[in-house]
Parts: sequence; structure tokens; C-alpha cells
Amino acid sequence: METNKRRKRIVALIVIGYMLIALTWWTMLLNKKSNAEYQLKKELLELKSSQGLPDFVKSIEELESELSRQKKMIMGEGLTFGIMLIIGIILIFRAFKKELQLAEKENNFLLSITHELKSPIASIQLILETFKKRQLEKPLKEELTDNALDETKRLNALVGNLLYANKLNHGQSFVKESVDVSQLVNSISHQFKKIHTAFDFNLNIDEKVVAHLDRDAITIALNNLIENAVKYSGDAKKIDVSLQNNEQLELEIKDFGIGISKAEKLNIFNKFYRVGNEDTRTTKGTGLGLYITHEIIQGLGGKISITDNNPRGSIFKITIPKNV
Repeated sequence: METNKRRKRIVALIVIGYMLIALTWWTMLLNKKSNAEYQLKKELLELKSSQGLPDFVKSIEELESELSRQKKMIMGEGLTFGIMLIIGIILIFRAFKKELQLAEKENNFLLSITHELKSPIASIQLILETFKKRQLEKPLKEELTDNALDETKRLNALVGNLLYANKLNHGQSFVKESVDVSQLVNSISHQFKKIHTAFDFNLNIDEKVVAHLDRDAITIALNNLIENAVKYSGDAKKIDVSLQNNEQLELEIKDFGIGISKAEKLNIFNKFYRVGNEDTRTTKGTGLGLYITHEIIQGLGGKISITDNNPRGSIFKITIPKNV
């Protein structure tokens, strides 16, 4: 892949170099032609002058004026074409760079999604094979069943994100209804608390926060945000979830982990984007979660933002009108 990129760059540079050389050569050729034409006309005027024809000086001045105009026109058009060519080259290189970046992101996405799909499937398969081969005591059987259900939920959430991303690409429409957001946030937070027992979930949720929303869409968005907080909490196993019933619905999810740099804050809601270096990354994910969340919140007429938590970590804040 790197070899192909290098070859494409070399070919592009050769073509660009040829165009610039051709432009310079044609500009010089036109100037040379204009000078030759001027010399020929001047010689003809001198010949006529030697024969006693009038207005020689005036004709020479007009000839020099015409030559000057031609040179200015040639240089002006050459300069204009050169500037347009350079601008075109810059735009082409930018588009080419974006295309390469997108291709790389899609390749990384395929690798990530393959791993993300295989992992829960392998876990569920192992648990089922254990059930088939061994007679297990009830506590162990219940524990393995719970693990299999958790992996199934994880797989279902992943497939849900993939399907929803496809819907967004084709213009997803939202089906709104009256949703008890307080109950929904409580339910989702407790599900995560059950799965991630090592985490301390601190909930500060106002009661009876009801809004006119798409239930499935807001559920996906909340799951993605809390899942993201879990992934990037690091050793600080603590997440704060706050829901306030103001003029708008206001939701904050805080983690106390590694945080996000200023440069990456500009990109985290882009499709397929994942924080960190692809070669050294250890966290799971496909780069779709925050993109889907951003699109959902905007589609519901709300806003989502990210700020630094103090002393460390990140805060995702959502504001959504309650009756739109």
C-alpha cells in the first residue's frame, strides 16, 4: 500500500512538473515570436522611411506600444494560468490526501470490526461448548449464562451501530415520542454498572425529565457515550452521569481517564476516527460510536460538546430541546 502511494505521488509530481515546464516554454516561445514580429515590422517601416514615406516615427511608436501590450498580455495570461494551475494542484493534492486518509480509516475500520465481531462470538461459542461437554453446578452455570448474555448485548450493540451508520448515510428519519429520559438514563447506567463491576458510577439524575425524542436513537447515543467513557477511563474506574431538567434537557457524562488532546477534539465526531495511534492503540472500537452519537443529537435538534474534566479526563455534554 505504501509502495502504491509512493508511485502515485511520483507520477503526480512528473505530470505537474511537465505542465509547469510546458507553461514556461510556451510563454518564452510567444515572447520570442512577438519580438521577431516586431523586428520584421520595424524593418519594413525603415524600408518605407528610406523611400520617403511619411509618419515613420509615429508608426514606430505604435509598433512599440503594440509589442508592449502583447508582452503584457502574454505575461498576464501566463501568470493567471500558472496561478490557476498551482491552485488546482493544491486542491488535487488535498483531495488525494483526504482520499488516502479515508481509505486508511476504512481499512482500519474493517480490521477493528472483524476483531470486535469475532471476540463476542468466540466467547459465546466457548460457553455453549462448555455447557455441552460438562455438567455444571448452578452458580457456575448462571455466571456463564450471564457472561453469554453480556456478550450477546455487546454484539447486538455493535451490529446496531453498523446498521444505524448505514441508515444515517441514507437519510435517517426520526420517529419521536414522549420519553422518560430520567428512567432511560438510570436504566442504561445500571446496565453498565452490572457489566463493569469495578467501576464507580455516580448518578445525579433529576426525576421526571420527559422529552419528545426518538427512543431508539437516544438509547444508542447514550450507550455509545457511556461505553466511550468506560473505554478511556484507564485506571480511574469512575464515571459521573448527570441529567438536569432545565429549559432544555442537559446531560453530562464525565470520565477521569486519559483525556483527549485539543487537536483530536476537532476530529472525534468524524466517521471512523479513533483517538490515538493505530499502531499502538489498545482500546477496542470501530470509530463509529461518537460519529453516530453526534449525528443523532444534531438530528434531534440538540448539541453535543466535549471539554476537559478537572483534574483529568473528559466531559461530554448534550443539550436537547424537550418539545421539538
